[in-house]
Amino acid sequence: MEIQLEKLRKLSGLNQTEMAERLGVKVATYRTWEKGTRMLSLKQAYECAVILGCSIDAIAGYTPPISFADPAQAELNGYWESMNEKGRSALLNSAELMSGSPDTRVEKYSPSPVRVQTQERSA
Repeated sequence: MEIQLEKLRKLSGLNQTEMAERLGVKVATYRTWEKGTRMLSLKQAYECAVILGCSIDAIAGYTPPISFADPAQAELNGYWESMNEKGRSALLNSAELMSGSPDTRVEKYSPSPVRVQTQERSA
């Protein structure tokens, strides 16, 4: 497992000193976490995640597999992942046409299905 702390910190625009100050630890301690010579506790990883606006999984370098209850949705996602931008745009346009309205979509997994305004996409 390779800790992604340095990469995520740099993406956030913070230097090691700023990160250590926000965490309330010595810079030397923080550096050992980035180097991987010392492991963070779960609480420390959580605090880093809050500061960096990411998940603990992201810090640990773990990407959980995506699973779908409906096999057809899994198959559709597989096609999506293999498409270029032109194909993805065409698929989204088709989905809008099939939904009955280009302005809304149904949030299937919310407590009760609701229609949500879609964001305008560039053509």
